[in-house]
Amino acid sequence: MGFPDGHPDGVYASGVLRGRQATGWIQIEDVKETGYRVEPGFRGTPVWDERLKGVVGMAVAAGTRPEVRVACTIPADVLTSAWPIEEICYLQKLIAELEQRIGMYATLLLRHWGRSVIPSLC
Repeated sequence: MGFPDGHPDGVYASGVLRGRQATGWIQIEDVKETGYRVEPGFRGTPVWDERLKGVVGMAVAAGTRPEVRVACTIPADVLTSAWPIEEICYLQKLIAELEQRIGMYATLLLRHWGRSVIPSLC
């Protein structure tokens, strides 16, 4: 889900993961006729792979011309290699404690803010 101009409540976009570029980023191509494409306003959003049933990266760049329906994602393996596992585990522990202390309200907020993006590695 992204928040491009004119869509303050957010919209969903879809595309096909094409492969890694020389930068290590993965190109996403929108191949459908209608619907939203990944565009500015989607930066930072998780990229979900339906086949793998999981997050495979984070959207970081998108074409700005309407006829260019491509975007790029930083793959999850690159993201996790840049963020030490100890920090991820520490954050997961804090999230668990927060959920216990605040209850359901915290759970809803954390899920909305991307809790599921942090893989369970601990």
